[in-house]
Amino acid sequence: MINTSRINSGFDVEFQLGSSWFLTALRGLHERGLLIPQGSIPWITDTSAITIDSVDIIFDPPGRDLNIVINIGGLIPYPIKASISLSSDGSELIIDTSISGLSTRVPFNIIGQLAGKPEIVKLKGDDQHENVIALLANLNIRASSQDGPPLPSGQHLERGDSGNALSFLPVNKHIALGISNTTLQRFANDVWHNQLSDAQGNHPFPDSDERMGDWKSVSMSVSSKKIRVMLKAVAEVDTPVIDIIPDPKITITVDLIPKLDNGKLSFEIETDSDIDFGILGKLLAFFLGALVGFIIGLFTGNPIGGSITGAIAGPIILEVAEVIIGKVIAKEIQAKINGKPLTQFYKCKNNVIHFASIKDQGQGLNLGVLDALPASIPIYFDNPDPLYQRSVLITSVFDQVSIDSGGFAVEGSSTIIERYTPEDASIVEAVREEDKLAGLKYKTADGTEVTLTIEEILDRVKSDDVPEPIKLFTLTRDDILEYKLDGKIPVACMHPVAIHRKNTIITDIRFSTGAELKTAETIMLQDAGALILPWLQLIHPSKGNPYYRAPADHSIENNFESLPRF
Repeated sequence: MINTSRINSGFDVEFQLGSSWFLTALRGLHERGLLIPQGSIPWITDTSAITIDSVDIIFDPPGRDLNIVINIGGLIPYPIKASISLSSDGSELIIDTSISGLSTRVPFNIIGQLAGKPEIVKLKGDDQHENVIALLANLNIRASSQDGPPLPSGQHLERGDSGNALSFLPVNKHIALGISNTTLQRFANDVWHNQLSDAQGNHPFPDSDERMGDWKSVSMSVSSKKIRVMLKAVAEVDTPVIDIIPDPKITITVDLIPKLDNGKLSFEIETDSDIDFGILGKLLAFFLGALVGFIIGLFTGNPIGGSITGAIAGPIILEVAEVIIGKVIAKEIQAKINGKPLTQFYKCKNNVIHFASIKDQGQGLNLGVLDALPASIPIYFDNPDPLYQRSVLITSVFDQVSIDSGGFAVEGSSTIIERYTPEDASIVEAVREEDKLAGLKYKTADGTEVTLTIEEILDRVKSDDVPEPIKLFTLTRDDILEYKLDGKIPVACMHPVAIHRKNTIITDIRFSTGAELKTAETIMLQDAGALILPWLQLIHPSKGNPYYRAPADHSIENNFESLPRF
C-alpha cells in the first residue's frame, strides 16, 4: 500500500514507473522487432535468438538510467546501458542505449491537457520502495485561489519542486500514480473558475440561464476513504424590495468512492443535499432531482448528463473510457447508471459508423482525478491490414488503492495488449459464387480494394466491439467528439438508392457505392454488426421475416418503398 505522505513534490500529478514496467515495455517492443532491429548489433548474426532477461533502474554510471540484460542464443547474457528522456514537447519517450546507433522513440502521451512539459526525474527507492523513473506533471487547470479572478488563459499558477519528490512505488509493483490532498483543492478551484463561473466572472447558482442565487465555494479533499467534494451556495427567495425570509444556504456533498474491477479503476458517486430552507423547502423540491444531473455533468463535462431531472435509482459510476484517435490515446469520462451508459449514440462519418458524444464543456474534474489515470500507454502503431490500424499498448492493471489524509494513489502491474481501429472503407461490391453471397469487396479512402469472404467478415465482427442495430442521431454541432469503435473491420453505413421487388416484397437493395445485396443478406450482415442502414428501422417481428422501414414521421417521401426500382 502506498504511503501517501511521500506524495510531496507539489506537482499536480506524480506518475512513477518501476523496473518491471520498463521490462514489460521493452519486451513488447522487442517482440515486434522495434528494440533491436536486425543488424543493429554488428557482432550478432540475424539468426541469433535474442531475449530480454531483465531491466534495472540504475544510478551508475552517470547519465545512464537502465541496465538492460539481453540474452543471445539462450547462452550469453549481455548488458546494455540506456538513458531515458522526453522529447522536447513531452510526447515521446526516448531510449538511447550505449550501443552506437541503437535507440528508439515511442509515443508517450500519458496524461492529456498538461500545463507544460512534465519533468522526468530518477528517484532512489529503499527496502519498501522501488527505484523509479518519475514524471511530475501539472495539469491545464485554473488552480489559483477562489478568492480572486483566475489567471489569464495560458498562464498557470507556479507549483512543484522536483527536489522534494520521493519514490512511493511499493516493492514488486510496476506503476503508481499519486495525487496529494493539496492537488485536490486545486481541482476544486478549477471547477470554481470554469464550471461555476459565467462570462463576467460571476457565480450564478445553478447557472446563468436559471439563476436562483450564487455559488459561494467549492472544496475537495479526502474524507473517510472517499474523495469528497462540497459545493456551497445561497439561494435568493425574496424580491429586491421585500426581504423577509432568510436566504437559504445550500450544501451539496459529492463523494467519489474508488472501485477496482479487473484491474480498472472507477468511482461510485454518492450525493447528499442539505437545504436550510425552513417551511419553504418544497419550493426547491423540483430542483433537487436536477442536481443529480448537474453533478454528473460537472464530473463528466457532458451537458447531456446535466439534462437529467427527477430522482435516479441505482448506483452512478464514473469511469475512464479510452479512445484511440489517430495515433493518440484520448480519454473520456463516462457515467453509468445501473451499469448502463448515461448517453450513447452513433453517427455516420465517411460512410463508417462512429461513436459520438459531446466534448468537454469545461475543464473541471474530468481533467483532474479521473483523466490523469494512466490506464494505457501506446508504444507502437502500424497497419498490418488495409482495413485496420494496430495499436500496441502497455496497460495498467491496478490492484491497490490508497486514500487517506495525504491524498489519493493507485498502484499495480502492467501488461502488453493490442487494440485495433478500423480504417475508413466502403462496401463497393458483393462477391458471389453462382447466386450465393461469398464475400464483400471494400474500398479504402486511398483507393485500396480488399476482398473478405463472408466467413472472414463474420469472424472479425464476432470478436470486435461493434454496435448492435441502433438508432443513429444527426449531430451538427462543432463540439462533437467522434471516434470509431475498436475492431478489425469498419462498420459500414450503407445508403439505399434503389430497390427490387418481387410481387410486393423488397428482395434486393442497391446502395450508393454501387454494391447490390439481397434484403436477407443485408439483414444478416446488420444483425452481425458488419453494416447498418442509417435512418431505416430494422424490424424483427415475432412471426414472419424481418424487414426495413422508414421511421414514422408523417412523410412518404423518405419511405423505403418509395425508392426507384431496378
